[in-house]
Amino acid sequence: MLLTTYFQVAKEYRENPQRLEKEVAAETKLPPESVKRLLEGCAWASLSDNAQTWLGPTSGTDALVDTIQSTARTLVDAGDFKSHPLPDQDPYRIISRQFISKLYVGAVTGGGTQSGPPSLERKFAALTDAGWQALKEVGTLKALPVSFQSGTAELSHEGKLELDRAMETLSHYPNFRVVIKGHTGVRGDPEENQLLSQERAESVARYLGVTYNVDPNRLRIVGLGSKQPLPQLAGESERAYSYRLPRVELSLVAEQI
Repeated sequence: MLLTTYFQVAKEYRENPQRLEKEVAAETKLPPESVKRLLEGCAWASLSDNAQTWLGPTSGTDALVDTIQSTARTLVDAGDFKSHPLPDQDPYRIISRQFISKLYVGAVTGGGTQSGPPSLERKFAALTDAGWQALKEVGTLKALPVSFQSGTAELSHEGKLELDRAMETLSHYPNFRVVIKGHTGVRGDPEENQLLSQERAESVARYLGVTYNVDPNRLRIVGLGSKQPLPQLAGESERAYSYRLPRVELSLVAEQI
């Protein structure tokens, strides 16, 4: 109840800063200019911000999961355990974030904890372009660049394996939508590059739908062509740099609450 009330109040004050100034002035008897200076030092962390910190892929969770998995393998290799000690070999089972998780699920889905179909098959309401634009990016799925047959939008075997690994991670984040961003190298015709990146992003979306029954409403496909190249690393050869540029990225997005 305390946390629920806090986030409701924080949302109200973020959206109505004049009300906050008025109420602080009434409580402290300070002049308006003093209240404004005081509140310049206050920042209201939203429920989405907290959920990202506790639950999101940019919170350090991936590093923690990797450590747990490495520790489990070491224990098995050393003979301390005959097999993986965690239920279903799932490290997320021992990362406790229930309080913020339940609040966030309730806020995003309209109540309760997640139930029904597996998280990868969960249904999402359709969004307009404006609705997608209003979502906040909370991280990128930990995955290597998704590879394709040279010059085509046909997924390679390695690309499919990388998507399979990404879906294992996505299954732990059932409340996030996904933006599929296609990128190409900087050479060639910009319009053709944009078209190829769009086709590759669509190919990824089809694979997720056919293989994992991911709801199309959960996905947004964006072809960026060569508009957002990666920065070249210090000492990186042109060949190595060119190899990194063509890629498809899976970004997690959610409603700002």
